Amino acid sequence: MLILTGGRVVDVTAGESFPADVAVEDGRIRAVCPGLGEEHPQAEKIDVTGKYILPGLIDAHVHLGGSAGVGSPEEFSPEQFELNLRGYLCCGVTAVLDMGGMWDLLLHWRELILEGELLSPRLFGVGPGLTAPRGHPVSTVFKDFPPELVDRLARQVDDPQAAREEVARLAELGVDAIKAIYDDAGGRLPKLPRPVLAALIEEAHRQGLKAFVHVGTIADAREAVELGADGIEHLPTEGNPGALEKLFRAMAHLGTFCTPTLAVYEALFRIASGDDFEDLEGTVGVPRAVLQGLRRREVRERFQGRRNGFERRLESALANTRLAHRMGVRLVAGTDAGNPATFHGFSLHRELSLLLAAGLSPQEAIRCATLGAAEKLGRPELGEVAPGKAADLVVVAGDPLEDMGALRRIELVVAAGVPHRPEEFSGKGGEQDGT
Repeated sequence: MLILTGGRVVDVTAGESFPADVAVEDGRIRAVCPGLGEEHPQAEKIDVTGKYILPGLIDAHVHLGGSAGVGSPEEFSPEQFELNLRGYLCCGVTAVLDMGGMWDLLLHWRELILEGELLSPRLFGVGPGLTAPRGHPVSTVFKDFPPELVDRLARQVDDPQAAREEVARLAELGVDAIKAIYDDAGGRLPKLPRPVLAALIEEAHRQGLKAFVHVGTIADAREAVELGADGIEHLPTEGNPGALEKLFRAMAHLGTFCTPTLAVYEALFRIASGDDFEDLEGTVGVPRAVLQGLRRREVRERFQGRRNGFERRLESALANTRLAHRMGVRLVAGTDAGNPATFHGFSLHRELSLLLAAGLSPQEAIRCATLGAAEKLGRPELGEVAPGKAADLVVVAGDPLEDMGALRRIELVVAAGVPHRPEEFSGKGGEQDGT
């Protein structure tokens, strides 16, 4: 048994903290109350006096197949993938939901975690995304990929029966949810027909899986919600208050999750603004090669031409998140990590700061990345510091309910019952060059 003694436990629902010891055994929280250290003198103890204990953070929208660069070979090395996973733990993130990637690779990583060969957060995933033939991301992000790789990353369906068969196959493979892409990129690409999206959602529910839908517009989101989507991925950035209010009213009524992914909008704006990302030098999971790639003149010039558009999208996303929150939509923290400059681990702290900027309180933002994210995943054992819950914990110096910056001052991370100091996550020799 391991007991954290002398700390204060953060209740993410009540928005308050209370003094208590936390006992951990066999990967679960056994008890939460004062005096446990004295009751169990033979137990292993870690003194966290004056520190705050909260549930491990959850990033509920990531892409583990990318390392936040612009295509350099270094970001796709096995060593870099391992550092990406360590980067999450270093930032107190103990679970992630991969929202579109190679399911066989994720299963391999899960095996390595079970064998004790890989330090990693808990990995959940949707497997390959479901999209229209030649739709997004097949003709966008994956346009230059070899066909055999595209087939591992996306499933292209064009009729309801094919949609049901693909969902059934993914369910048999053991995915944790499914993701449909309902976005025509401003009319430039094919989009799933509505009956196909309906079949995807219906079959997912028949298989006992949640269905999350990537959307591009308010109209896309409204249709997905009407068809029973469990969550909307990315918040539409249009500025139509009337349509947004109608959408958010329906989502609040139905309990539909919304994952705004504000961090990815901010990251794109930072690139377009010529940011050097000096604040990320030496950060676990942020390789020098990727930072150098983001600083290349041709990359900056390519992004700078869209600077005003990225700025408008970020401002609109913040405004629309503020409205969604005010109308009672179930917001969840997710970053779209893996996209350019949206780094694994670090970006969740940016997402929480942006949720604050959108009007959430520290307690509400933290709940989005703990209990709220656990509810989206359908994992009731996560997201709280309570007896019987999974022993995924973060110990920080300072009260995060008063100062969100305390979440960056991590003293200890307990992942699946095993305690780690942040310095353990730096990788071999602490190198961050991705090689």
